[in-house]
Amino acid sequence: MRQTEVNPIQYNTLVQNDRVHTSLYTDPHIFTDELEKIFYHGWVFIGHDSEVPQPGDFITRHVGTQPMIMVRGKDHTVSQGMAKIIALKQTEPAFHEALVGTL
Repeated sequence: MRQTEVNPIQYNTLVQNDRVHTSLYTDPHIFTDELEKIFYHGWVFIGHDSEVPQPGDFITRHVGTQPMIMVRGKDHTVSQGMAKIIALKQTEPAFHEALVGTL
């Protein structure tokens, strides 16, 4: 059971009209709560399609603690999703072929 389920975070006591408690920026339980309530339940912008102009181009980002990848496929469409750790060097042609060939 998560800490926030046992002791719910009292956001109304942490946010006042004239100040915000520093724990909102530093508490790992609040970070986890925000990830679960905000970032893991909807679309999150990770990049613009202009960042991957050619088939095989890709970028990686993190959304919270989740690695993400955005790649332009052979058909010129852009896909994004959770990235898995890949053991191949990113500069090897086989890496790009495997990455783009799966889209």
